[in-house]
Amino acid sequence: MGQLTMLNLMTDGELAACPVGDDFVFDIEVFPNFVMVAFRHKLSGKIVILEQREDERIDLAKLSWILYRFRLTGFNSSGYDLLITAGILQGASCATIYEMSQSIIVGNLRRWDFENHWKLKIPDQFNHIDLQEVVPLTGSLKMRMSQMHAETIQDLPFEPGTKLTSSQMTTVRLYCGNDLAGTQMLADALSEQLKLRETMGKMYGVDLRSKSDAQIAESVISQKLATLRGSKLPRPPTMAGKVVCYRVPPEVKFETVDLQNRLTQLATHPFEIDAQGNPMPPDWLGLPIRIGSGVYRMGAGGLHSTEERVSYQDCDGLRILDRDVASYYPSIIINQRLFPSQLGEAFLDVYASILADRLAAKKRGDKPMSESLKIVVNGSFGKFGSKWSLLYAPQLLLQVTLSGQLYLLMLIERLEADGIQVISANTDGIVMLCPQRLDDAYQRAILWWEGVTSLVTEETRYQGYYARDVNNYVAVKPDGEVKAKGAFSNPWKENSIFRFHKNPTAIVCVEALHAFLNYRIPISDSIEDECEPHKFATVRKVKGGAEKDGESLGRVARWYWSKSSPGPITYVENGNAVADSDNGQPMMRLPLVRPDDVDLGEYIRRTEQMLTDVGFRFRRTLVTG
Repeated sequence: MGQLTMLNLMTDGELAACPVGDDFVFDIEVFPNFVMVAFRHKLSGKIVILEQREDERIDLAKLSWILYRFRLTGFNSSGYDLLITAGILQGASCATIYEMSQSIIVGNLRRWDFENHWKLKIPDQFNHIDLQEVVPLTGSLKMRMSQMHAETIQDLPFEPGTKLTSSQMTTVRLYCGNDLAGTQMLADALSEQLKLRETMGKMYGVDLRSKSDAQIAESVISQKLATLRGSKLPRPPTMAGKVVCYRVPPEVKFETVDLQNRLTQLATHPFEIDAQGNPMPPDWLGLPIRIGSGVYRMGAGGLHSTEERVSYQDCDGLRILDRDVASYYPSIIINQRLFPSQLGEAFLDVYASILADRLAAKKRGDKPMSESLKIVVNGSFGKFGSKWSLLYAPQLLLQVTLSGQLYLLMLIERLEADGIQVISANTDGIVMLCPQRLDDAYQRAILWWEGVTSLVTEETRYQGYYARDVNNYVAVKPDGEVKAKGAFSNPWKENSIFRFHKNPTAIVCVEALHAFLNYRIPISDSIEDECEPHKFATVRKVKGGAEKDGESLGRVARWYWSKSSPGPITYVENGNAVADSDNGQPMMRLPLVRPDDVDLGEYIRRTEQMLTDVGFRFRRTLVTG
């Protein structure tokens, strides 16, 4: 039990003193002869452990008291932990609970199927939050922990199905304690998102705490529509195998023959709906479109330019301007009066009122309200493409995305005709080089386009724009603020929600790149002066698990490039090298200081390569106005 004290256990007296609704995170570990339910108190960090063995039943009275008294937060708890909890409360044996666990993990049983298969009812009265959908995109808890630079990343220490010894049970307790700490870390990181969901839940009378942005949008709009109709909303029609068509808005017109031909193709092409419920784009949709010196491609998701290794700097007489369309897709929905046929025009009334409320909140500086409603406005568009959603309408998905691309092509065509070079375009905005002598033409083009499309744009000026391609760039504003995307972004700088969109990859290199492009600080100075270990880390998901020199690392590997760790990290299953891991030294537990064997020269080399990738060494000479 000596090791167990490392978990900082909570006494029964301390537990009883916790007020109703106090916050705990929880997790469950299941083996054929050992079941463990653990709770971690948010304020104190102390842990409550309830266990069941083959010869010892869990304390069901205490478990029920905790479950119904406090607010519980888990990760994938709606799809796993609550289901297993139902089996535990029913008094199932360890062996049966393990079978239940396998039916979820291996058999992929969902909640309703699980209830039917095991003839039990999952309680729904718990005050419970599941973080899995709140955090963007998909990923395991271990991956989320790595994205937050958790001190320790540890995979399950024993194979599922292992009959644990007493010593192994102690190891599992410590492993679970680390997962609990990671879950609490994630809950803290998502505090703003959870607060917004609570605010919106009170507004609409719906529990939104465990929902993604798109799920929130569906819940809110569905709830308001159901209230207006006085009845449940109808299910959307089945569309697989059917054909939908794009309706060209009357304001979409082009001057050049190539764009006119592309418009005719779109207007006459039948888009078949595939088995997943989405319109299938024709092969010719992605064919290049040349306007001026730029080449563009249309796609299912949006318009993209095709530049590579370009580098531009603001100079006398020539400005780098970014023009983004405000609330692009929501505005198209409103302007073209698009609504799912099964919901009727009442959808537009609800949607327009939410958009208006959001813009009003933004104008008066009510950020919590503005951000809450932004989730609804933007999230609803994604549900047009989900055949499981009440908002499902693939023809609207097609209408919005194609209209958005054609509108941008109209603006690009006009600007290029006026002598203003567009250097990048991506979904809802463009970046251009505008000579000061053409400022009047630029302003007229923007006003014309906004008038024709009934859309609004916002301008940002850059002093430098450096791009590997359209999805990976660094843009430096005159005030020194950096806007970056893709491989060159650093969402960890301010711990933004976007850190969950990518895995850490040598953050020190990205920061050194930004410092050089912004302030011309030598790359070697930035790399050599950095002392924080996590900024040297690279993280990858490794299917089947990774290892280095016989040491198992688990399915999420974290390492740094070392001068004293030759060879790659490899896949356990086949011995193949994990990408970009040569000379990688595992760093599953972060040290307090930068390791002595970090290969600083390798990090400097990689940052210099980034400079080459963004065209800095191929910088074009800009002709002033």
